[in-house]
Amino acid sequence: MIADKLVSHLAILLVIAHPDDETLYVGLLHAMVHKLNATLDLCCVTNGEGGYRYSQPSESLYGLKLSDEIIARAHLPRIRKAELQASGKILGVRKYFYLEQKDLKYSQNIEEVFLEQWDQELVIKHLSNIILTGNNQNGYDIVFVMLPNPSSHGHHSGAALSTLNAINLIQMNQTTTNIMDSSNKIPIILGASEFSLVGENFDYSTKHLINEQWYKELVNRYPLSKIDETSPMFTFNRTWRLSNEFEHDSIHLNYHLISIWMSAEHKTQGSLIPETRSVLARDIEQYFYFQLNHNYMDNKNGVEKIEHILNKLKTEHNISTDK
Repeated sequence: MIADKLVSHLAILLVIAHPDDETLYVGLLHAMVHKLNATLDLCCVTNGEGGYRYSQPSESLYGLKLSDEIIARAHLPRIRKAELQASGKILGVRKYFYLEQKDLKYSQNIEEVFLEQWDQELVIKHLSNIILTGNNQNGYDIVFVMLPNPSSHGHHSGAALSTLNAINLIQMNQTTTNIMDSSNKIPIILGASEFSLVGENFDYSTKHLINEQWYKELVNRYPLSKIDETSPMFTFNRTWRLSNEFEHDSIHLNYHLISIWMSAEHKTQGSLIPETRSVLARDIEQYFYFQLNHNYMDNKNGVEKIEHILNKLKTEHNISTDK
């Protein structure tokens, strides 16, 4: 089966805006790497220099006054890169790509990010090259980005939209040149929700998302952010046990533990662990299938591949595939 071949040779690219954004994808990506032996590479768009607001507690550790903006901007790119790689070691990242865009300030305005902070054309060019060549001639099977959302940091949405643009350009080039060899593989792209969208009865779905007013306005402005309306919302449960060895143990070792481990590596980000234990302490990770995937592959086939991967993970965790 094609799906079985995909799982056995799974190559993933994660695109994030800042060092520490990888902590939002803990469950699914850790499970893919450590349960399915997937290869995981990571691309970070910014240099993280703007993340000094809660850096004061780490000053004694690094011997620098990181609460001072000038000092922080001079040293945080180097420090945060090391922190990201320490966190990535836990996640299982093989290779890193750094686009070194300026992390100037917080803004929810995506256009401001593109026009005033980043060289968007260069970002898209680099992302296109990474997607095509980052895994040598084999390409990537899946690319993960953060689901664009106007309530989020503009860098988060900007990184996702830039990746969508890169894949769109690759698709158009393949259509023009009619080149379909493995060295030009176009991956499935999924958007992970930064915010927990499920209700108490876990009744949220793709249909709920597309009826949100913010989503309609986003798609109207950025058509590539459109979610496939016929595909399900894919989920991963962080409460699944890390090992069946502790199945009957009163201490429940699950993916929340990995989340804490990774967050703890980001010493300069003093608010991350408190957030990980509160507003980000969700059990369910949510992933959505972009409409853009239609342009290259049969939608049903792509969705079935993702469902097959998730069912394999359920089997690995002794979870019924009917759940």
